[in-house]
Amino acid sequence: MIKLFRVNFFAHAMKNLARAQEHSLSLGRRNAVEKVAAFLIELFEKAPDAKVITLAMTRQDIADYLGLTMETVSRTLSQLERDAFIELTTARQIRMKDRAALRGLDS
Repeated sequence: MIKLFRVNFFAHAMKNLARAQEHSLSLGRRNAVEKVAAFLIELFEKAPDAKVITLAMTRQDIADYLGLTMETVSRTLSQLERDAFIELTTARQIRMKDRAALRGLDS
């Protein structure tokens, strides 16, 4: 039982380490639109059947996570809404309108 726990714990830790490394590398390779698109795709993949997600983070928290300014995050979300990729239903809720097109921005 303990051995199985250790194996599962190790696998979970390695998965999180790989995710953190990928995030770190992506911060240097992407522009603001690509970063925000990748962030939204990641959130929607955690709830694949969801059409609307509620952000647990503030704009400032998202900006810090993505290595952007809060203003850039807000402008980028507004741009994605104008381009009909998403709909900002409230300050914390986002409706996915075109997942495939949003995924295309995450290059």
